[in-house]
Amino acid sequence: MLSPRGENFTAGSAGADSTSLVALGKTGSFRCLGFVRAFGMTIALRDASVMPRSAAAGNAMPSEHPPVNLRSLVAGFSKSGFTLVELLVVIAIIGVLVGLLLPAVQSARESARRSSCSNNLRQLPLAFHNYESARKSLPPLMRRYGDDTKTPSVAGCEPTMAFRSWAPDVLAFLEETAVMAGYDLSKNWWMNDDTLATPTTGGVAGVLDSPVTGNRSLVRTQFPVMQCPSAYPGNRIQDKIESAANKPRKTGACSDYFLVAGTGTNFNNLANLTASTGTVTPGPGPTEQWSGCTSSLVSGSVSRPRSTLAKITDGTSKTILLAECAGREDVWRAGARTPANADNNSGNASCARAQGGSWATNDNPHGFGEKKDAWCPASTGSTLAGAIPTTLFRVNGSNESGWLIYAFHPGGAHIAMADGAVQFVSESTDVRILGELATRAGGEASSLP
Repeated sequence: MLSPRGENFTAGSAGADSTSLVALGKTGSFRCLGFVRAFGMTIALRDASVMPRSAAAGNAMPSEHPPVNLRSLVAGFSKSGFTLVELLVVIAIIGVLVGLLLPAVQSARESARRSSCSNNLRQLPLAFHNYESARKSLPPLMRRYGDDTKTPSVAGCEPTMAFRSWAPDVLAFLEETAVMAGYDLSKNWWMNDDTLATPTTGGVAGVLDSPVTGNRSLVRTQFPVMQCPSAYPGNRIQDKIESAANKPRKTGACSDYFLVAGTGTNFNNLANLTASTGTVTPGPGPTEQWSGCTSSLVSGSVSRPRSTLAKITDGTSKTILLAECAGREDVWRAGARTPANADNNSGNASCARAQGGSWATNDNPHGFGEKKDAWCPASTGSTLAGAIPTTLFRVNGSNESGWLIYAFHPGGAHIAMADGAVQFVSESTDVRILGELATRAGGEASSLP
């Protein structure tokens, strides 16, 4: 089977096994040869070449079938996998591609969220218009009959004058009739069905009471139309701790939108406007609050102004109805978050609150420049206590109540005009223009750029 001259044999020669490699070796100047027949070919190892079987039998090898170098063939098979360097290069390329694509994906997602937020602010003014058509007036900014410590007096006042914002009146015109059918307009928004002031004083911030019934249960409902998808975190709950007697904790699902109550008396100072630069005249927004009580149980003047679209003499296209104030009741200042801790008792250094978070609370609406101080008093020791820095009096500066507008959209925030149009206000917008657009009858001819 083996030839010292290195001759080729056919599969049947010398009883050789035609399917296996017989031997490889080297003796002196002679080479030990082996062969295997596969696919009609004889592999001769003397010259490390592959020849057709006919050539191995001594016939002339056709020129179209030159010998194949076996060492090159084997070497080619040995390089069929990835080397470490090649693998690292591939990983690096993938990383670069992901780095390039990620901002585009995030931008697309924010664009979708922004569109959804804008759509919410289109639906809300439509509900206001439908309310006015049905009731011949716009819903009140809020209702507050007097001091909420005198809870039992609401029955002696007027059944519909219980504390609440505009939202319980409007949600029924936003296809939420079934849900709002369970809302009791004769009870304050934070009340249970069984008792009027439960739970009472105290509690632990962030730990919600249970079980709850009536309005107290219903106002924890998260309505998507009241939330901006870009706001963080989602599905927040207002939880205000009370320390005074007979004042229960006020809990409710938060909204990212508020009804604009015009321009407040602090606006010009906060905006650094003077007589020489021109000032903004404070005034009400498209609708006003109802307050006071006809009952002798509650003292104070009675106010029931009936607001209509016709009273917006500046024009519905030049008067802001609603705007974003997202993220409440966490405090957000120029993108920095302080988690809500609505306990303003002395010594609570963790105190932080962007008031008016719940969609049901009468604190939801506010005017631009209505307040200049944070909710937490100095006695708490909170770093947020005291005056809010006037450098934040701008779009997306702070979401604290009575300040301005705030959103999580890069570069600006949404406002909804009284005619239902939604506009995106950039962070560089002159706050004077916003102050003038917030009032319904200021006589200005302002418009956004």
